[in-house]
Amino acid sequence: MTKVIKIIAADDHQIFLDGICSLCARYDHLEMLATYNNRDDLLEGLSTHTPDVLLLDLAMPGKSVEQTLRQVESDFPNIKILALTMSADAVLAKRLLSIGLAGYVMKDSAFEDLVRAIEELMQGGQFISAALVEEIRRLEKMPALHNLTDQEIAVLKGAADSKSNKEIAICLQLSERTVRFHMSNCFIKLKVKNRGGAIAEAYKRAVF
Repeated sequence: MTKVIKIIAADDHQIFLDGICSLCARYDHLEMLATYNNRDDLLEGLSTHTPDVLLLDLAMPGKSVEQTLRQVESDFPNIKILALTMSADAVLAKRLLSIGLAGYVMKDSAFEDLVRAIEELMQGGQFISAALVEEIRRLEKMPALHNLTDQEIAVLKGAADSKSNKEIAICLQLSERTVRFHMSNCFIKLKVKNRGGAIAEAYKRAVF
């Protein structure tokens, strides 16, 4: 039996939130536990409903997104946080991915990408919308070659060996958050959306 993925969504645009709920309702393995319109109510609600995945609008009233991420990471470390945003702000994305985000979905492609992104997160991977990957690459002016660091290669090699983020973290003596951050950088540098794509591209480019 497929595991039911429990979800909470927080967004201050009710029409978009209703659309996300309708999308999730089409899938038997997705269950929307609750929705919230601001971050303060969200943080209070998490003490009642603990999801597998939190869909978090980045432009929403309440505490700053950085404060929200740090609090959820501290109080509910098993929740995987997937950002929803209209803005392909590469600087913000890099910062948020480094402090706890597990994925990033642009709202204009949410109804095409969201279910796949949730499933990627639940399989221990990450997901970054293609438009945002391009913006981050443009910001960093990455060369055509992969330009991966030794630690990013080590994380990617662990993924290629079918290790989970937790197993990679133990092997490399890193936190799972750091592993997610390095994996996100691999996606950006290799111009891919998910773990499987990164592994395939790494083999193609003889990264290891």
